[in-house]
Amino acid sequence: MMVKKKWIFISVLIIFLAIAGFVFVKMNYFSGEAGLATNIILIKLNMETGGEATDNIRITNTEMIQRDFSVYFNKLDNLASIDEKTFSLGPGESKEIKVFFKDNIREVGVYTGQLIIETFDAVKKIPIILTVEGSNPPFAIIQSTIPKYENVYPNGKLGVEIKVFDLDYVSLPNVHVKYSIKNFNNEIIWSDEEDLTLGESMNKIINLPNVPLGDYVFITTIDYAETQSVSSYLFNVVKKDKLAYESSNFFIVIILIFVVGSLALLFYFIKRSDDLLIKLQKQQNNELQNNINLLNSCRAKVRTFRNKKKIREWKLARKKIIKGIRHKHKIQRIQLQNLKKHGKKNEVSRKLNSWKKHGFKMVEAEKEMKKVSGSNINKQLSDFKKQGYRIGFLK
Repeated sequence: MMVKKKWIFISVLIIFLAIAGFVFVKMNYFSGEAGLATNIILIKLNMETGGEATDNIRITNTEMIQRDFSVYFNKLDNLASIDEKTFSLGPGESKEIKVFFKDNIREVGVYTGQLIIETFDAVKKIPIILTVEGSNPPFAIIQSTIPKYENVYPNGKLGVEIKVFDLDYVSLPNVHVKYSIKNFNNEIIWSDEEDLTLGESMNKIINLPNVPLGDYVFITTIDYAETQSVSSYLFNVVKKDKLAYESSNFFIVIILIFVVGSLALLFYFIKRSDDLLIKLQKQQNNELQNNINLLNSCRAKVRTFRNKKKIREWKLARKKIIKGIRHKHKIQRIQLQNLKKHGKKNEVSRKLNSWKKHGFKMVEAEKEMKKVSGSNINKQLSDFKKQGYRIGFLK
């Protein structure tokens, strides 16, 4: 009864920790605005000068009441529009709206803004990065983060690896490059320029000003022969203590998983360490192995007869015997669990002794092999007789 209570306690503890871990991860890593949800967190599009582009966004009402929604843009009204600005959604309902982009400015560059979704008590802002470029830009610009500067802080450093590839075989050793950083109000907060060697990777390290926390876009532009090549790179400025907090949260989750896993293993080993169950398993393994040894000895004798029919009969009998023994073992384990459950320890011990004697007689082999082996098999099995096995059924 004490063991049963221990199992119940450990099971409840594991379930509690699992639920706590799920809630913890959900709150810290999957949080969102109450009342609404969207299928995207960023809109990033490229289009040619004077061109058009579209994108879709699905908005869902996550509350249990009907809500009114309004959708509009911040700083992109002259480049973007939507097909429906206001609508209502019932509980759990979703609506997909189209976002249209058209280059009315006809100027190569990177434009930033936000798509804002509002209800009476929630606001969600989706960043937009719209890159307008010429039809055949002479250069391709690839930008990626430098691992050492992956975390960006106010007054800190931003590190970007930049590669420029010559698409039109301009064959210039260097090109003049302009850099800028924009916020999502489409405002330039930093700029610089320099010459860059084509085909070589360059690490650009920028000392950031004391900017507000949030998302920003690093932009690289190359002017050449009245054409422009442009590329953008999104980064986020955060507080140091926030990163430390998120890092500590990550380790807490790892520790939580470790604790749950350890308790699960403890639960498993407690269950496996039951003396009576281990005794039964050893007993059953010995019984099965002894029967297999006896069957193999009978097979050696049968093969000396060179009787194909006898050999086939032996194979069928062996298969039937092993199957029967395993089925019997399964029944024994079920009976043992039932006896333990009702606290009948004396009956468990009596059953174990009874099953052991039954296996020692090897009644499964007796039932089947006497049909196959023949009368002279005893000489081949004298070792079994010396060990105490009852093999008279093979005579």
